[in-house]
Amino acid sequence: MANAGAIAVGPASNPVVIARVYNWYSAACGTNWTQAEVTSAYSSLKIRIDIYRGNSQPVYCYPDDCHSFTTLNSGVQTWTNMALASQVFAYAEIVVLSPTDNLYHSATVAA
Repeated sequence: MANAGAIAVGPASNPVVIARVYNWYSAACGTNWTQAEVTSAYSSLKIRIDIYRGNSQPVYCYPDDCHSFTTLNSGVQTWTNMALASQVFAYAEIVVLSPTDNLYHSATVAA
């Protein structure tokens, strides 16, 4: 794992982590991929995860079209496809529609 981040919602004095994002890198093949995990007590969350190469548009997304959201149940993990990024930074991002405030929240990590 190259880097990780989390999305927390609620009051600053007692935030609740609802999802985590991981940016994985393999030196053997020069690829990055994004892993997301819903960690909240909620039964499900609407999420989208992306892997970016450099400062460009997303290379791979889950779900596949980079604009849609899917429902992921608590405790479930999912991944994007691998993106070739051996000579540039890769950025992993998760976007979640929070059930507590009905707003979109995101976390981005670089590797």
